[in-house]
Amino acid sequence: METTTGDAPFSVDLSALESAVYCPNGIRKAAGGVVLLVHGTGSTGYESWANGPYGVYLPWAAPGFDVCWVDLPRNSLIDAQVSAEYIAYNIPLLAAKSSTGKVSIIGHSQGAGLNPQWALDFWPSIRQYVSDYIALAGDFHGTLEGPVSCLSQDLLHSGCYPSVAQQTAGSKYLEAQNERGGSALVTTTSIYTRYDDVIQPEVVNPTSVLPGAANLALQDPAYTQTLTCVVLCTKLITLLFSSTLQPMLSHMTLSLMTDRLQPLVLTRSNIAVLL
Repeated sequence: METTTGDAPFSVDLSALESAVYCPNGIRKAAGGVVLLVHGTGSTGYESWANGPYGVYLPWAAPGFDVCWVDLPRNSLIDAQVSAEYIAYNIPLLAAKSSTGKVSIIGHSQGAGLNPQWALDFWPSIRQYVSDYIALAGDFHGTLEGPVSCLSQDLLHSGCYPSVAQQTAGSKYLEAQNERGGSALVTTTSIYTRYDDVIQPEVVNPTSVLPGAANLALQDPAYTQTLTCVVLCTKLITLLFSSTLQPMLSHMTLSLMTDRLQPLVLTRSNIAVLL
């Protein structure tokens, strides 16, 4: 795929960009199209997605989805600008194979607030291929925990990992991203918890709130049942506001407590009810 006029050039070998995407069940032209999963800092595609409902149940949930994930280099600890290339390059390739001609993006943490947004910002030609973008605990405006993380990395690794420094609130990276891409560039839903251990602030001026997006803070302190996430796609986002789901949502708490997405506390019957 050649760079389109108006898009940033790719600095990574194109074959390396393409080979970073893995679709565990292949692409079967499922009716719901292709869903690209983007992991967060310090993780891999397999660690974040393979054993949760995104990898296990989403392919078989009506109407059916072709699920793929991207493995960003060095557990997404490198320059986030480079990580974004892996998303920007593969969106049109996956869209060409998708039954809908488009791709849905679901990302977590850095893979929600930085990499996809940067790709949509600096490769504007790919926006036409994105049907929706769902961010889970996305740090669109950075995190106040960045300096603490960098301090420990300075001591242990003789320097802060690039993407960790870039996710720190007030970084030059975020300044550049939000100067051009400080609002939703495609249909976007941002879902977050008020009590995230890493992505903060989320109570006053929440970092996960993106202008122009549907921003949802799902929290109910009165209940102790916790879900680290829910199966999210275009259909579910629509259903979140339906009368059938309101009673269910009032009895559960969405919690994205760690920067590495953990296996989700959901059963096959739960998924069937949600979808």
